[in-house]
Amino acid sequence: MARGLENSGYLRLRLLYELGSVLPTIAIPYVPMPAAQNPNTKSGRTDTYLVSSLVTFASLRRWNPYVELQFVTTEDPGYPWRDRFEEIGVHIRYTPFAHLPPEGFARTFMGSLYLLDVLESSNSDYLAIVDPDVFCVGPLESVISASAPPQALNIPSPRGVEINGLSPREADEIHLALGEQRVVDFHYGGEFYGVPSSMKDHIQSRVDRAWSVTLDRWSRGRSYFTTEEHVLNFALADLPVAPAENFIRRIWTAHSYRTVSGRENDLLLWHLPAEKDRGFRRLYTAATNADSWFWNSEQSEFQWHSGRAFGFHGRDPIRFTLDLAGVTSRAIGMPRKSAG
Repeated sequence: MARGLENSGYLRLRLLYELGSVLPTIAIPYVPMPAAQNPNTKSGRTDTYLVSSLVTFASLRRWNPYVELQFVTTEDPGYPWRDRFEEIGVHIRYTPFAHLPPEGFARTFMGSLYLLDVLESSNSDYLAIVDPDVFCVGPLESVISASAPPQALNIPSPRGVEINGLSPREADEIHLALGEQRVVDFHYGGEFYGVPSSMKDHIQSRVDRAWSVTLDRWSRGRSYFTTEEHVLNFALADLPVAPAENFIRRIWTAHSYRTVSGRENDLLLWHLPAEKDRGFRRLYTAATNADSWFWNSEQSEFQWHSGRAFGFHGRDPIRFTLDLAGVTSRAIGMPRKSAG
């Protein structure tokens, strides 16, 4: 697919992988779940996560020819996805969903806990786990390397506001039950985690403790960690985690909620929760065409075309009008649909 991958390091990457060498890895977890478990996917199309994953991988490969890319899943994605992943050097790794919660555990986002299995089963020198709606716009050598520290994106969150069913204040009670001696004044978003192999065993032991206590508290009708974010918030709490805000930001582009600042090109990764059924689909054709700007443009042109697809600029009249109406209704306090 991508013309010139042979000259940019892809063959070296393949050789190292086949020889069993451990490489810095970027992985996307994917476990098929009922549509009701994916509230950010509104179209009902079953290929949404595969389309956005393919485009995310293509953007990562475009700027990072030496990084191993893994699509970690429970089952074969089938044709044509196997071929298209292989064309850009994505290794499909099959891992069971061992942290599948019991029925009734949560109404949404249960599949997010599959990330815990992706982490546990990794043997990479450095593992970065990203969502399928994280888009890369530059080289990540300074971020993804064997010597990089643990990294996560801190999302400022009011202590009384629920995040996927659990507020930071409620999470404190569970942290104390797990032996933490201080209030946790941070919440790491699930769109990016960076884990060096040197700290994996420590993190894994804390994940195991948190998961055991979570299931016990759930069975007794008490508050519990509902998603991978809450579990990893505890698992990373006693480590010197480097802030990922320097290179990734959660950027909302929904009609009712927009946080585009105009400084997006200062970042390396864009997390775009409202674009799975919009911008990622628009970019699919370019991402699967070796002759397109996606694979052949300079970085500034790449960022411009990508930003346009995601509605940062150059919005068509319909999208601009809908965005303006959403911002206006929000400003005057009208009821609005959930962003994303």
